[in-house]
Amino acid sequence: MKQYILTHGNLLTMRDRTIKYDTDILIRDGKIQKIGRNLTAFAAQEAAEPVNGLNGEADAWRCEADTLNGETKFLDISGRYVIPGLIDSHCHYDADYMGKMFLACGVTSVRNMRGYKRHAEYAAETLAGKRTGPYIYSSGPIYDGEDPSIPDNSNEIIRTEADVEQAIEYTIRNGFLWLKTYPSIEPELYRYLLKRARQQGLPVCGHMSKKLDDKVLADAGYYCCEHSSSLPSHKADIRYLAEAGMWFTPTQAVCETLPDYVWNGKMLPELEHFKDLPECERENWENRNRKIIESYRSQGVRPDIRVVIGRGRTFLEYSNRFMAGTDCAYPGII
Repeated sequence: MKQYILTHGNLLTMRDRTIKYDTDILIRDGKIQKIGRNLTAFAAQEAAEPVNGLNGEADAWRCEADTLNGETKFLDISGRYVIPGLIDSHCHYDADYMGKMFLACGVTSVRNMRGYKRHAEYAAETLAGKRTGPYIYSSGPIYDGEDPSIPDNSNEIIRTEADVEQAIEYTIRNGFLWLKTYPSIEPELYRYLLKRARQQGLPVCGHMSKKLDDKVLADAGYYCCEHSSSLPSHKADIRYLAEAGMWFTPTQAVCETLPDYVWNGKMLPELEHFKDLPECERENWENRNRKIIESYRSQGVRPDIRVVIGRGRTFLEYSNRFMAGTDCAYPGII
């Protein structure tokens, strides 16, 4: 049995707006067993042995206060705050360095939104204790139709029903939990994909569709809309999705970041923690950002962030099925 006590911390349970100051946390075999004050004495009493058969009188117990028979370790966290592990519900866990950065930010689980075989390996290594990082829940690759507006498009292109079958087989074989779609899949193929995914019990999430009515997706069981910018423009349509039971991940930060870099002259080195990224990653971000800026400007894509925020708020008027995600490591989102 491994046992730890964190002492004198300030605890946020997230159940209400209060903070439990100067609080101890007893952790046994990886699970929280007790929260309260002076748990050192509580653990000592549990570990103690009676002396001379005195039936457990308080002054007749003995133990080592610092080690409790070598089973308990103490960590004084005075002045620090303890919160439940955070979940980043939309990210791209594509580099080794990200694991430790997630944990440093309090993120202990992630919903990875483009997965290949190596992401399945990441997840298995994390569970086995061989990789430092958050638990990984992942989709497979991004599946899309032909879309020349995406620079250096590395998504998997769906052209035939056979491509749909291959996508489903790959997803299941690697233990991924859902299919992720981009919006340019042709309507008949999209319908076929949704039907086959439903038959296989695979949720479909992503950027909705440019070629199918959003209500058609909702009726077919489309599971989650990623990004406020993917929501339809009319309030009645947004309400339809919400009331149909669809989930929603706003990724509000990246929706605001894109206009900043594309149109408003913001530079990546201005980010507070940009210097904390590996040098190769900083170079990669700079290169990707230049391509994104060129693509958006050539297409004249200039979203009004007030409109985007308004769409997300409309969804939340009719549903509480939303998840918080960052879309890191998109350039600008650390």
